[in-house]
Parts: sequence; structure tokens; C-alpha cells
Amino acid sequence: MLERARAIIRQEAAALESLSNRIDENICLLADHIFSSMGIVVVCGIGKSRLVGEKIAAILTSTGTRSITLDPVDALHGDLGRVRAGDVILALSNSDC
Repeated sequence: MLERARAIIRQEAAALESLSNRIDENICLLADHIFSSMGIVVVCGIGKSRLVGEKIAAILTSTGTRSITLDPVDALHGDLGRVRAGDVILALSNSDC
């Protein structure tokens, strides 16, 4: 069990290292845009991406940034009215495109 726990931690560390090599200055632009916005952050995703989005929205809210999650399918059926001019949309996807 201990070796399995260590293997998982090493795997997560490798994933973070890979992520650190993939981000660029756009992450700073996104952060600046979120912090300077007077609107809310609307986090969208379907499936697992939605679950990740719910966590992101919860973290943003707990640190003082107003945010909600919005299922794109629900948005098509009336929930799009929750989004206003000035809001920031953070759309999550698990695809490579």
C-alpha cells in the first residue's frame, strides 16, 4: 500500500511537471482578465470537465472571486440567462483541439 501511494504521488508530480512545461504567458492574461473583471467567472464543461469545473468554481469562490458553473446543455435550454455582459467564460474540455 505504501509503495502504491508513493507511485501515485510520483505520477502526479510528473503530470504537474508536464503541465508546467505546457503553460505560457496566456495563463497570466487569463488571471489578469479574471481579476480585473467586474462580472462573475462562469465555468462550463460536460462530463468529467464539468466536475473539474465545479471544483475550480468552488476554489475561486472560496478565494473571493465570484463564480458559478454552467452546464452547456442546460445553457441551451434557458440557463444562458445567468450570463451577463462582463462575465468571464472559462470553458473546459478534455479534447486536444
